[in-house]
Amino acid sequence: MDFAALGALKVFMRMLKEAGSTLIICGVKSELELMLKNTDLTADVGTDNFFMSENEIYASSTNALQRARAVLGCNIVDNSSPKNSAFL
Repeated sequence: MDFAALGALKVFMRMLKEAGSTLIICGVKSELELMLKNTDLTADVGTDNFFMSENEIYASSTNALQRARAVLGCNIVDNSSPKNSAFL
């Protein structure tokens, strides 16, 4: 990601904040994390809304989804239980 893309991301973040929305970013690699911190984007988005890339497949996405549900106030449904399996 270059500085032009970071600038566009900052503009997008500002628009989301004005609209009362939350940006959640997942799959962040360490090189990008450093760049985001240097541009203060991490502070703008909030450290609770960044999820680093992890070795476990889908871990970052799963964590980001949990955060999104918390932000939205959604109940988390356990799809592994037998009573919910008909709705999969």
